[in-house]
Amino acid sequence: MIQKTGNISKTRIQETVLTGAIALVISLTVMALPVMSVAAQTKTTPDREVRSSLEEWQDTLQYGINSEIVDLLPTLTENKVESVLPEVVALFNTTNNNDVILGTARYLETLKSSAGHDRAISIVDVYQDWNDEILVSLMGYLRETDADIPNDTLETLEQIIKTRPAGPATAAVRLYAAAGASSDDLMSLYRETDVSDDVRGRILIELGDRGDPNVYDFVQDIIRDDEEATTTLQRYALDTLGKLGDERALPVIIRQFSSKDAMTRAYAAAALAGFDTPESRDALEAALKDEFWRVRVSALQTISEQAVTDALEAVLYKVRRDPEQRVRLEAVKTIAALDMDEGWRELEDLAVRSATGITVRSAIIEQLLTKRPGESKSVILDIVDKEWDQENSKILDTIGKVVSRTSDPAVTDIVQRLLVHPNYIIRIYGIRAVGNNGLQSLSDTVVESSREGNHRAVRSAALRSLEQLGIQPPGDDSPD
Repeated sequence: MIQKTGNISKTRIQETVLTGAIALVISLTVMALPVMSVAAQTKTTPDREVRSSLEEWQDTLQYGINSEIVDLLPTLTENKVESVLPEVVALFNTTNNNDVILGTARYLETLKSSAGHDRAISIVDVYQDWNDEILVSLMGYLRETDADIPNDTLETLEQIIKTRPAGPATAAVRLYAAAGASSDDLMSLYRETDVSDDVRGRILIELGDRGDPNVYDFVQDIIRDDEEATTTLQRYALDTLGKLGDERALPVIIRQFSSKDAMTRAYAAAALAGFDTPESRDALEAALKDEFWRVRVSALQTISEQAVTDALEAVLYKVRRDPEQRVRLEAVKTIAALDMDEGWRELEDLAVRSATGITVRSAIIEQLLTKRPGESKSVILDIVDKEWDQENSKILDTIGKVVSRTSDPAVTDIVQRLLVHPNYIIRIYGIRAVGNNGLQSLSDTVVESSREGNHRAVRSAALRSLEQLGIQPPGDDSPD
């Protein structure tokens, strides 16, 4: 019988995470709205009861139409709002609307809730009745929340692997592997004549992720020492050999840097993460100079994974001077991962400079606020002061968004500044941060923000924050 194992990590070459802007309704979410001019902030609605964001969310989930629910769910997911879990679970277990199923599944996966396992398994079991997007989402949810998969469903997964297109088939492989398939099971599945190369590639990735040394000979048959990786499966084999970390594979990996194919070189750079030898480090240094941006990104990711502190100077050069923004953004993450004083000083310097590109600058600020908010507090406050009077400041908006999602009291001084900004969107970020971080010392300002006379969205956010702090909101007719 198949025994259950832990979750399988994603391969970084095959999969990329894409993010997009979501238009949100102000009275419910506010989180992704652009900063607005002061002139647009005066509207209040004293003749109508203002309710907390939580109450609005709960009502929308219970009584709203599907399009309203679909618009709201990304906000609840992004901010990990646990208070609405019962309402979301009820929706997931009863709705047949595809978009609502997708949104609620993402929420449940983000909160690591097992409450939807039975419904998700029941949908997978009748996979013929559902579209590929639903199947991929639900199999991913089951995998990421460590679901117990019944034997009957394991047999269903085998059918999906053999009969459905690449998306659901590869998602089924991932769940099948996470549910306890042995390496022998996966290798046997690889040899099946009716599985696609996409499935075989995913199997190779799963074999690499589990690091089973017994699969070395099987994988080495796919890409031999004297071969160049010219097929997708051979590139996946490189990835697997790298994860196995068997030094017998190092010559074939280094050989790939002579390939004229840029993707082959990128896979080779990623595969070096499994090795720490003079030869692998020399190859990694060369990969940072490759003309193809993806090879340089792979090299930076490998430096991050291996914590190659000797490469800091080269990484600093990449964040300052690389012609490709995607490389500069990866260099920011690599510097943060190396966690060296010299690297942090450089990031702080770049964050303060208005000449630094807005996207890279925002990425740096996010690293500073999430990795070391206390140490970088003075730098962030300096940036807040410089951006204070800027109309529609994207930098100030970034600071507000990141701070509103943190859970570190070290952001107190930054939040205090945001709470008095003339733009109500920035104030709302601060109000949310008070509740999320439990900043009782700033509760008086939130209490004042909950009173009549403030923008309706400000009052709603303040009521939600007071709920989180356990403070009874005041009446509107008189001060406390």
